[in-house]
Amino acid sequence: MAVSDLFFGSYTIRNKKRIKKIVDKVNSLSDKYRSFDTSSFKNKTIEFRERLRNGETIESILPEALSLCREAIYRKLNMYPYDTQIEASVAMFGNVLGQTSDNEIKRERIIAEMKTGEGKTLVQILVAYLNALEATKDENPKNWKSVHVMTSNDALAKRDAFSNKEVFELLGLSCAFAPSKSKSNKLSDRIDNIKVKREAYNCDIVYATTSTIAFDYLSDNTILNPKDKIINRSFGYAIIDEADDLLIDQAINPLILTGEINGINSNNNEEKKAIYKWATEFLYGKIGVRMEGLQGKVFDR
Repeated sequence: MAVSDLFFGSYTIRNKKRIKKIVDKVNSLSDKYRSFDTSSFKNKTIEFRERLRNGETIESILPEALSLCREAIYRKLNMYPYDTQIEASVAMFGNVLGQTSDNEIKRERIIAEMKTGEGKTLVQILVAYLNALEATKDENPKNWKSVHVMTSNDALAKRDAFSNKEVFELLGLSCAFAPSKSKSNKLSDRIDNIKVKREAYNCDIVYATTSTIAFDYLSDNTILNPKDKIINRSFGYAIIDEADDLLIDQAINPLILTGEINGINSNNNEEKKAIYKWATEFLYGKIGVRMEGLQGKVFDR
């Protein structure tokens, strides 16, 4: 134990005290929002955005926002988040460490571990709402960013999106589920799948699997015309469910997007060997590797 911990307490103890103060403020506002009518929730979200634009920090409105969201959850899901769930949402949202060189607030975002049955689904709603307030505070909606809630499988993402959608809509936010790539061979099904995805990514809160978002992002980077991209809204924040699965288990497998190279004959083995040779040399850091002669194509690092 450090000497400073003897006088000021350990980091964990100090953080718990900070969070406990916020939870007490959240609880003190419960009666205020219990009397709200339906339209008041959306109006309050608009007010929060205006206050953020006018210089207030998210920390100053944090207790109000959490208390409002807690009441919205109760109205639509008939579940009232406990203090432990409020604590987890505050911990995940993070403690302010300072500002970056671009005057962006720098936070210490941490992983909150919760056991099965402790209500992680409700925690993600609370954290998503807090992040969405920051992501949509700009006066011009075209500059709004999305909050992505990443889960491990499509069924879970779809379930959470549809069950939580009413809560977010009550709060004046849009929410949707972005499905994984269509497995159908029908062109119409694939077109419909892309259309659904594009609409989902334009929402304030997007539920999807980690691989879906990653592959859609990779796919967009192969498209030249911005109008044809699937994700047409900037990334705001990401909330990761089962973080250990993503950061440890899934991290073992690289996400690779394969496809034809324009101008290259995929049936020509000599061309393939040349490309693989160039790629290998590129990866191992041979600067200045240059290949020509592949049907007029030039590959240069």
